[in-house]
Amino acid sequence: MNERSFIFNNRSLSDLGMMICYFDSVDNIETVESPTITFNVVQNNSDDSFRPTYTSYDGTLESNEIGICKIDCTGNNRFFTRDEVREVYRWLDTKSFRKFTIQNDDMFEDIYFIGGFTQINQVKHFGNVLGFKIKFTSQYPYGLSEDIRYAKTITENDNTFNVVNNSDDVKPVYPSNLKITIMKNGNLTIKNSLDNEMFGIKNCLNGETITVDCISKIIETDKRDHDIFNDFNYNYFRLLRNDDTDNNKLTVSLPCKIEFVVNEPRKVGFI
Repeated sequence: MNERSFIFNNRSLSDLGMMICYFDSVDNIETVESPTITFNVVQNNSDDSFRPTYTSYDGTLESNEIGICKIDCTGNNRFFTRDEVREVYRWLDTKSFRKFTIQNDDMFEDIYFIGGFTQINQVKHFGNVLGFKIKFTSQYPYGLSEDIRYAKTITENDNTFNVVNNSDDVKPVYPSNLKITIMKNGNLTIKNSLDNEMFGIKNCLNGETITVDCISKIIETDKRDHDIFNDFNYNYFRLLRNDDTDNNKLTVSLPCKIEFVVNEPRKVGFI
């Protein structure tokens, strides 16, 4: 049976020969506290995320506690050397938000979190480092689905398609990466059956590639002749849901290829 583990900052707990554990049943345990890190943040008005502006240390804690120790926890090998302790801090003490994925737990399959560790405390047994008690703070108040990708080629005879928004939250879901390849000169609009606002760009050029980060509100084109900043209506594309339906019927005015990626909110609790 595989034990529950996690990946943070592209490294797995098992890569360092460690596992999740509980220290409550071990006698003569001493927890050595380190300064906690507070993320000073500003809220992104496109979604529920908070972006870090700078980090500072104080006593505030806002996360769940996780115990970690060595997989081979027999004899003296169960204790961490000085270099191994340093490696743990180098890995976890990022002072910035990174991707966090829980492994070997069906509840968190295809779900990840974005955040950072705000507490990394050593657990000592008679002065030797036996493991760590760590706490994680998430950027969002929920998890996110792994990338969900959509692609549709729009023609004059086939200019609609449906996208189901399976988000666990009622707020709009904005694609992080919207790519539109224009196939005919003209004005582009994307109308969502659930939305009163319409995504629109005038004066599009055949062969033009337009990319939009609808979360960070960045739009770019590969055609210098297109003054896209004046031609865009700044209604960013989004998926909606309501009490009656989660089906978004999209109607597109101009032949093109549309590709986008969404990460839907997943409310499944935390480790």
